[in-house]
Amino acid sequence: AQFTSISLNNAGKGYQLLFTVQTPTANASMNQLVAITELFDISGLVSSALVTLPTSSIQCGEAFRAVVTLKDLYGNTVRASQDGVAVELLSLSDGRLLSVQGTTIVLARDGIADFTNLVVGNIGES
Repeated sequence: AQFTSISLNNAGKGYQLLFTVQTPTANASMNQLVAITELFDISGLVSSALVTLPTSSIQCGEAFRAVVTLKDLYGNTVRASQDGVAVELLSLSDGRLLSVQGTTIVLARDGIADFTNLVVGNIGES
């Protein structure tokens, strides 16, 4: 038998598939055969990122932490991801130019990029 449209919606480790085959016997009863796959892991593809900040107000010149969690299509954390995540500051509505200092590119570990020493400052400040 060939199965072409099996899908799972939860990334994880240690999955197995169980297949059961029922075949008739000579005395009209059913004989049941079972096949189980080896253990396998399912890693979702990153389709979104959830950013967590310690507060909604960040002070210019003060260090803060930002955590980026990489999610798959179903909202699961993509634990297999070690993607590089970069942070940059978008321009402000009042036209001021600011910069982000600190470690601005972090490799995700278990699907989480942890920026621990970010600082927002005016352009030209160090």
